Amino acid sequence: MQNQQREKSIWEPKYLLMCLMCLFLAGCSSPKIVSASQPTVISKTQLSVNSPTPEIPTLVPTSTALAPTIQPSTETVLPGVQGLVVLSLGDGFYSHLFVYGPDSVPLTRLTDNSWDDQDPALSPDGTKIAYSSNQGGQWDIYILDLQTTAVQRMTKTKTYDGAPSWSPDGQYLIYQTLDGDNLDLMIQSVNDPTQSLIQLTAKSGDNFDPAWSPDGHTIAFISNRNGQSEIWLADLQSNDRFKVFLSTEQTQYRYPRWSADGTTLAWCKQDPESTVEFLNLSSKDETPTQVGAGCNPVWAADGSSIMATLDQENASYLVAYRVKEQTLSLSPLKIPAQIESLDWISTQNSSVLAKYISALAFPTPKPFFSATLSLPESTTGRQGVVKLDDVTAPQPYLADSANEAFNALRLGIGQKSGWDFLASLENAYLPLTGAGSPALTQNWSYTGRAIDVNTVPIDAGWMAVSREDINGQTFWRVWIKCLMQDGSCGKPMLTTAWNFSSRFDSDPVAYENGGNLSSIPSGYWIDFTEFANRYGWDRQPSQADWRYYYPGILFNRFIYSENLNWYQAMLELYPANAIQALITGK
Repeated sequence: MQNQQREKSIWEPKYLLMCLMCLFLAGCSSPKIVSASQPTVISKTQLSVNSPTPEIPTLVPTSTALAPTIQPSTETVLPGVQGLVVLSLGDGFYSHLFVYGPDSVPLTRLTDNSWDDQDPALSPDGTKIAYSSNQGGQWDIYILDLQTTAVQRMTKTKTYDGAPSWSPDGQYLIYQTLDGDNLDLMIQSVNDPTQSLIQLTAKSGDNFDPAWSPDGHTIAFISNRNGQSEIWLADLQSNDRFKVFLSTEQTQYRYPRWSADGTTLAWCKQDPESTVEFLNLSSKDETPTQVGAGCNPVWAADGSSIMATLDQENASYLVAYRVKEQTLSLSPLKIPAQIESLDWISTQNSSVLAKYISALAFPTPKPFFSATLSLPESTTGRQGVVKLDDVTAPQPYLADSANEAFNALRLGIGQKSGWDFLASLENAYLPLTGAGSPALTQNWSYTGRAIDVNTVPIDAGWMAVSREDINGQTFWRVWIKCLMQDGSCGKPMLTTAWNFSSRFDSDPVAYENGGNLSSIPSGYWIDFTEFANRYGWDRQPSQADWRYYYPGILFNRFIYSENLNWYQAMLELYPANAIQALITGK
């Protein structure tokens, strides 16, 4: 893209509600990097690395790692949060569609295939679901007829198609497609796919996240044609079609969504924390109203509530807010994987979908790997560290409790991306005698449960990093580029990357901010942070001084904690007096 600048489980209520209240009262701008030498090619049956080449069994994800454990909770569901939600989750090796009813249906798989299904969009009458899928080897648009169970392929291109949105009469779909280096918007007939496509945008930066207004006259979408992500409107009945709806310097906007009556538009503002805002287009008030923390908003059919995703550091939640009162109508509900996209249908129109899912019976999912201790049992009960095969690192070891998780992740991301991303690490295990960061007291590298991925690929365009601020802390999302840039791997990035190196460009603002927003890198990418989380590897927040102290950024560090805190993890390897000596320096 040639872009310019730009868990049933409820989270700890007190802490989260405090965070939400803070975001009610405060307003919040956002986070490029491009990535090393040609990466090592990986086949479907083995990793190709420096000799000797290890024989690694093929990962065959015939089942998934996610169990449908979320149950509806009438205690946390308030009026205005009925109906069914269709969402896309990272589910084992793939992404699948799920259905959840806050007041009626536990989290239930809607698809369970050996390919990715994303971007669900329910038809206005609730009888069909349009979605994007790479089941044919490329990302195309499909329609699932919930009445007949038939699946119709709507597009068949050699590039990426995704994020469909229905016209209000259900006759057309608008979706985003990768046209050369740019994302553009296309309109296609549902009843007659042989009709010529209508190209809504062309040669004007990246245009994505389309949403069709209920009256059929207007398309809201995101464009960066002016150098940053802005909300645009396209009037389908006017020759003077396009106009900027909302633009703010150093702020990213995503997911514009219309209320059912078409009078109000909601969106996600990332500045730098993510919040949901809306504006009534018929009112004279030109100042958006902030609803609460979250992103990816969808409206209740009666317009009384907005549901959104609430991403925390290593977990994803569903939350809903009363629009007028700006209070919670659904307390944050933890979902066992990152929510990639969602849609919401009213109780009135959900009977066909409810009947469809009642007949589904997918097998019990299996985990990616089983952890086994390979070292002899110690008389002290403590574990040791084991050597990682064919991994380049200063100390290529991990704790005996973490090496299988690493090997599974290495294999999985290799198969997904086409290259052996984890064959070389910046750091793995750090002995107590090693020199760790002086500013990092609880250094997870000492536990043998942390890896620092290699940052060299940034300089050659094979890695990108985007910034996410959550509850006052800074986190990072790592993206890696697919080896094959033919649409068979990954998706286009829709997130502006963060440029760390701009701090050295004599720009005082960039220096003070630890860098600045850059652009959306072109090509096909994989969200490594999200994928690693499926295997139990979590990211860390940056240290408070990250803007001035580069090692404190920690954007490339991932931890396999298994819900242990740092001290508990350390006790697996060391006696308490050794840990105390590390902490006190005595």
